Amino acid sequence: MKRNILIVDDSVQTAIQLKTSMASHLKHVDFNFTLFHDGDEAFESIAKGDGYDLAVLDCVLPGKTGVEITAELHRVHPTTPIVVVTSELQFASQTDQISSIRCWVLKPVSMDRFVDVVERIWNESSNPA
Repeated sequence: MKRNILIVDDSVQTAIQLKTSMASHLKHVDFNFTLFHDGDEAFESIAKGDGYDLAVLDCVLPGKTGVEITAELHRVHPTTPIVVVTSELQFASQTDQISSIRCWVLKPVSMDRFVDVVERIWNESSNPA
């Protein structure tokens, strides 16, 4: 089964590292990645109904912020797990009521930690309590 992954980060380098880490460490999963480097494009994709199995979002973006994208994704697809990858933890208080956020990962990102987080999220969603 293909996993549709949304990655939104204004740093092209970070977005590619996240994508590459997932693809190389989780070889048993077939991925379809959608990358945006601008909040407006990601927001439009979500608003038009594009569905994702996982969203990886930065908070500080050109256009719509990660907070706005998180809120829209939660509104349209409330069960899509979200991982926030950021250096700006002050946004945590703006999103603390959004249950779709499964984890905050601080930049600079440890790719091993990031992959562990993704695996944990998928294991939890496939084995609900």
